[in-house]
Amino acid sequence: MEEINFLQSHEWGQFQDSLGNKVFNIVSEKCFAQYYFVGSRFAKYLYCPRGPLASSQNEYSDLLEKMIEDAKEMKVDFILIEPSTEEIVSLLQKKGFIKQSKSTQPEHTSIVSLLPDAQALHSQLRKTTRQMIRKATESKVEITSYDDLSRWQDFVNLLTETAQRQKFTPHTLSYMKRQFEVFAGKAKLYLAEADGKVLAGAVILSYGKTSTYLHAGGNSLGRELGAAQLLVWTAIGDAKEKGDTEFDLWGIAPDEVENHPWRGITIFKKGFGGETVTYPGSYLLPINKRRYATYRFINFLRAAPPLRTAQRVLLSAITKG
Repeated sequence: MEEINFLQSHEWGQFQDSLGNKVFNIVSEKCFAQYYFVGSRFAKYLYCPRGPLASSQNEYSDLLEKMIEDAKEMKVDFILIEPSTEEIVSLLQKKGFIKQSKSTQPEHTSIVSLLPDAQALHSQLRKTTRQMIRKATESKVEITSYDDLSRWQDFVNLLTETAQRQKFTPHTLSYMKRQFEVFAGKAKLYLAEADGKVLAGAVILSYGKTSTYLHAGGNSLGRELGAAQLLVWTAIGDAKEKGDTEFDLWGIAPDEVENHPWRGITIFKKGFGGETVTYPGSYLLPINKRRYATYRFINFLRAAPPLRTAQRVLLSAITKG
């Protein structure tokens, strides 16, 4: 089996449990699966991110049958699986799973191998990335990492400013804070500062032999000085020094999609010379077909701009019925 992703870790299960989500685990020498119950306003489902993992198709089949059994017992509307490997895809399709157009977890990411020496890692940086790292260094930007939440509010301020500037909705602050607490000892908060001003910040999560650039924010001055580039470069060096073999930049836009909302951050992340990794995507198995049909209709209403003026009334009627 391949290395377990942090989304299949014991800590991630603890995190989900702390959110009130019932967690299921199947563990043996030949297979591993962790999935959990998610209850939203419009649907109830079992969710398995970056899993399951097994050493054979028979083991995969047994895992899926157990998940289906649990789903029926929990009376959920569907099962959602976002596997880390293509090995399971044909089996998912045979069992009736339907490929989804969107995924909860990033389908594409950029991963920097930390096996080369520091000089080789530096040489694979994009020219503009090297220039921004040099500019940040010359501007006396300092990078500090914290194992605790003593500087959490500084990060919150950066994240809030970034969300407003880029017009996106981040995870709730309580969600990210609880995540950091559960992964104590494996999560670090990095901050970039100069002249007493906080310029950029990021939560780096280390699990197994992989460090992941999980949450990040920065301000306009930090962008001008190259603070984020120096922060990531420092985190890459720290990950290599502690023995990690990969640095996952966590989520980039697909090459074939023009004007993707992640295009800017993708240019930034690809500047560190990583390899693009594409995951199989998201697969869904309806359990309660009537409820699943209602869920699909609700999602259609939520996504259709011409219907937005009427959708609140329609959704209210549907959910009450």
